[in-house]
Amino acid sequence: YLTTYLSFIGFNQKSTLLPILFNGLLIVVVAILLLKSGKPQWWYDTILAYPLGMLFRLYKDKFDKFFSLASNYIIMLITAVICFVISYVPVYIFSIQIGAVEWIMWALRVTSLIMLTLLIMMKWEINNKFIVWLGLNLFPLYIYQRVPMILLSPYLANKPYMFFVVTFILSCLLVPIYKKIEVKLA
Repeated sequence: YLTTYLSFIGFNQKSTLLPILFNGLLIVVVAILLLKSGKPQWWYDTILAYPLGMLFRLYKDKFDKFFSLASNYIIMLITAVICFVISYVPVYIFSIQIGAVEWIMWALRVTSLIMLTLLIMMKWEINNKFIVWLGLNLFPLYIYQRVPMILLSPYLANKPYMFFVVTFILSCLLVPIYKKIEVKLA
């Protein structure tokens, strides 16, 4: 969020696109630095969703109009699936261990997964109470999931399912704390 702050104070407030693009560039740099520092993938694997979400929100009406055409929707769905599958080929099938290729494939994988999720959610409405709660609390869940991840990684890193479950539960328990703080600050 520091990159967002820096991006928006660095440009005049008349344009929203330029700070968002600059923010995306800063986030890519941060992701590369995290990758090069040897941090586990979960430190940066969802970081591209943030600037992409900002762009989507900025141009939501245009995206909705574009995807309302069945042919555009199908083409984008097929493209996203192909990109997602292709993103695994160099690294996992041919064992190419070149940093730049790995990073490009990771960026392609994350972006195509975000696109697939978006496309699927455009067609299916989910009315499950728990999933609706998750959607309403997405911001605190996203932000505060890092706390249990960082604290638990030395103990549960070799037990990925246990790590996921405990991190998820603790993240959900942190949401009411966030809500209380948010109310007091408002």
